[in-house]
Amino acid sequence: MNWYWWVICILSIALFALVLYILLYQRQMKRLIQQMHFIINKDTNKLLTTDIHLFNIDSLANEINLIIGKYKHAYRKAERSNRNFKEIITNISHDLRTPLTSAIGYMQMIESNHLSEEKKEEYLHLINQRITTVRTMLEQLFELARIESDELTLQESTVNVNNVLRDTITLFYDDFLQKQITPDITIPDHSFNILADADALKRVFQNIINNALAHGEYDFTLTSALSGQTCNIVFTNHTKMLSHIDIPLIFERFYTADQSRSRKTTGLGLSISKRLVERMHGSIDAEYHDEIFSITVSFPIVNS
Repeated sequence: MNWYWWVICILSIALFALVLYILLYQRQMKRLIQQMHFIINKDTNKLLTTDIHLFNIDSLANEINLIIGKYKHAYRKAERSNRNFKEIITNISHDLRTPLTSAIGYMQMIESNHLSEEKKEEYLHLINQRITTVRTMLEQLFELARIESDELTLQESTVNVNNVLRDTITLFYDDFLQKQITPDITIPDHSFNILADADALKRVFQNIINNALAHGEYDFTLTSALSGQTCNIVFTNHTKMLSHIDIPLIFERFYTADQSRSRKTTGLGLSISKRLVERMHGSIDAEYHDEIFSITVSFPIVNS
């Protein structure tokens, strides 16, 4: 009968171990569930932890931690997008309301019938400026929306960047004349051929020059030159409005170093330029030293 008691003892020990294992397993699962509730309901970076190693619970916890990490990343990304969206709406509302309010004010003064013809003419000119400002803002918003939604199709071909530069800079003759600025322009006669969309490239240059005219002071320099197999177009102007803090943000949507926003710009021009340049496989960078602000647009040269 000794063997019989030995079997009973072994089975009893096995049963006890099994019951203990199950109890520990239940305890660990209960603790994991509590941790998951805490992580889901609290803004925390904590992850699941295990006290004991049972039935690959460690592996299960690790897999759940990966899911939690992805969930938290998606949640924070959505939160940032939501904050950015609210900021965009606020900026758009402000940027559009300011010139419209001004135009309405001038219109009311014209309707008062207490103005001379000369003053009416002046106010009509100001109203036209405000409406033009609003139209430009709306066009930039529409253009940015098309770029970011990949609805803008670029027709790339071999383009002589120097010809596009000459065509673009001539469009601003009256603007430079009005600001009493004589631009210093260095564009070689020979061709610098790049692969680009000519209209998009022209838009890039227009935005950069517009930015220089809006925020720059008394000088403007444009230089086109080769560095190896890269074409570098450098736009330079003097300004006291910037600081080194502004440079990393200069290509962000709606960013403007003019905190008063009195210049009535959306801060979209350089952002659009950056996206267009990168779509055409180029690069764009900004620098600021000793009150000199420069933007460099670079494209790889292609064989003609």
